[in-house]
Amino acid sequence: MTQLQALAASVLIEALVVSALLAATAPTETPRMKMLVRWLAIGCCLTLVTHPLAWRANTEWLAHMEFWARAGIIEVAVTIIEGGLLWLLCSRRVSTCMLISAAANGASFGLGLLWFYGTR
Repeated sequence: MTQLQALAASVLIEALVVSALLAATAPTETPRMKMLVRWLAIGCCLTLVTHPLAWRANTEWLAHMEFWARAGIIEVAVTIIEGGLLWLLCSRRVSTCMLISAAANGASFGLGLLWFYGTR
């Protein structure tokens, strides 16, 4: 998978997960359909910020670390960065933002692994 293909897949998966979970955790009076475009945009932007950094880190560390060590460090860092950005952009608790970020990154990483091992 090329970096562009991985970025496109990550943006799609993570934007859907982030927007669904933001909708699920929104106060009941929030106009969900009106906010959906904003939530999708936030999900896209989070991934667009962190994916190039994660890709670069993975490439740089390829010869120095085993896969699971690299993946663990990178995914934890990305989850923290995206959760922090989500907290800045949305009116949710920090813990909620971190859980949303973990769910989005877990879905993206998990589906990426399925794709990788399924195409071998």
